[in-house]
Amino acid sequence: MENNDKPLGFTDIPKKLMTFRVQGQRLAVSINRIKDVMRMVPIEKLEGAPHYCEGTIELRGSRLPVIDLRKRFFLDIQEWSKSTRLLVVKVQSRLVGMIVDSVDEMFKPENQELGELPENYEAIDPMFVQAVLERDDERIILLNLVSVTEETPRMSREAEDTTSGDLI
Repeated sequence: MENNDKPLGFTDIPKKLMTFRVQGQRLAVSINRIKDVMRMVPIEKLEGAPHYCEGTIELRGSRLPVIDLRKRFFLDIQEWSKSTRLLVVKVQSRLVGMIVDSVDEMFKPENQELGELPENYEAIDPMFVQAVLERDDERIILLNLVSVTEETPRMSREAEDTTSGDLI
């Protein structure tokens, strides 16, 4: 978790969240970070990019990197479907596209929904997790977008061999 591994208090949770799915995992980001939800568009490959960076797209006259969350989290790769979406999110001062399996809903989290990752949880590396919410008997992972979109020492060896620095 962020903040030196201290658990987040409920006041740290954004007021409105957008949920989406990646390989059956229900994930969320602050609605304030979402700038667009798009159907898939052609992506231009980017030489030397990290393994999870699909390339770049042009959006309103700017080029932005696109990451595949399945690849980023080392999950099973699958073909894009009609429900696959590209979330354009603002992370710090830049826009980044994230490929997700589907988009679910927007909701306001309730105070009693704050939870924890089980000790044996392996679907997504905890470094990508900002908080965990429990809602309708389902776990929702609030993503730490800074960790998701930056290069980290935990990436695969082949990606380390072909990249240097923060490309995204």
